[in-house]
Amino acid sequence: MKEFFKNTNVYILNYINVYNDIMLQKDILNKIVIERNRQDDKWGPQNHEIYKWLAILGEEVGEANKAALEQDLNGLLDELVQVAAVSVAMIESIKRNMKD
Repeated sequence: MKEFFKNTNVYILNYINVYNDIMLQKDILNKIVIERNRQDDKWGPQNHEIYKWLAILGEEVGEANKAALEQDLNGLLDELVQVAAVSVAMIESIKRNMKD
């Protein structure tokens, strides 16, 4: 019986950890969507060539690197959201402009 409760407690703790990870993931994805909307509000839909997109993405990655080197974790998190949002914008642009 003692073993049953031990295993049940482990199961419950694992479930709580998974639930917390899912909530964290939803919060992160929500921040990316908010950033994408902010980008569209500021710049409108963008349709760059792939190399221009890569330059924009590289600039954002560079800002994330700078924040990491400065050990600015809040800045790093903000920059990583921007990296993700630019990646999404790039994917949207490529899909929008693909020749079928």
